[in-house]
Amino acid sequence: MVVVAAVAAVVADRFLIVPQRGWELAPEVRVHARASTPEADALAAVFGAFETPPSPAAFAISTEPVGDRLRVSWRGLALFTCAPAELAPALEASLMGWVARTRAGTLPLHAGAVRWGDRALLLIGDKGSGKSTLAAQLGAVTDYLGDEIAFVGHDLVVDPFPKAATIKEGAFGVLPPARIWRDPVRGAVAYHTPRCVSRVARPIGPLVWPSFSPGLGKASLEVIAPAEAALRLVRGAFGGLGRTPRTIEVVARLAVLPAFTLEFPGVDAARTALEQAFGPP
Repeated sequence: MVVVAAVAAVVADRFLIVPQRGWELAPEVRVHARASTPEADALAAVFGAFETPPSPAAFAISTEPVGDRLRVSWRGLALFTCAPAELAPALEASLMGWVARTRAGTLPLHAGAVRWGDRALLLIGDKGSGKSTLAAQLGAVTDYLGDEIAFVGHDLVVDPFPKAATIKEGAFGVLPPARIWRDPVRGAVAYHTPRCVSRVARPIGPLVWPSFSPGLGKASLEVIAPAEAALRLVRGAFGGLGRTPRTIEVVARLAVLPAFTLEFPGVDAARTALEQAFGPP
């Protein structure tokens, strides 16, 4: 009876008889998980904008308890173990790395992006700059295109990757409450998918390096020279200049676009400064 039950479970999973949820993060990156499981909840928290009907060709992600931890497997191959509270950040890192490897012909920037007019406004910066929170908040009034990574083509068009914005503990109060996860590097995080989400590719408009400064009375938008913008872009490129021989060409072309630093005390002040400079979103 045990053998029969095990075979039945395998057959059910193979032909998607068991309720499944699916996510397509890229044409080559399709995953599914059993509904109402820790892995499905974690995937939905991070990649809600990518949910799609499950496909038999997708890679199955599953978990099983090992003591007080979870063993995460991919098509039956054990990948890693983590605490249950670390599951969403761990899957986020693993799957984003996989997506990035499928975009070898693009320049991946550590940047958020939102639609501004008919173009993409890039919010470029290091962790702690406030770019994810700003992108998430602006996603209430304009199309949210992503918070962490922007894939820039050689035609200077950004291919959106609107995973949920990863919000750190200091910004929990400015967005709706959400489940708290634990990232080994970033500490406590929550995920927020803005109301306005788009996956439409757009030509790149202004480049903005935001910096959250709560003590300011109003936002300050300052022009950056092309040479300074180029250096900042190199620092903000995942994989450095070695990712593709044409990376330096893309950086050089981006660096001549309008570029600014933005110090802001809150989203309203930031939005006012951006509208004054670039018009309404």
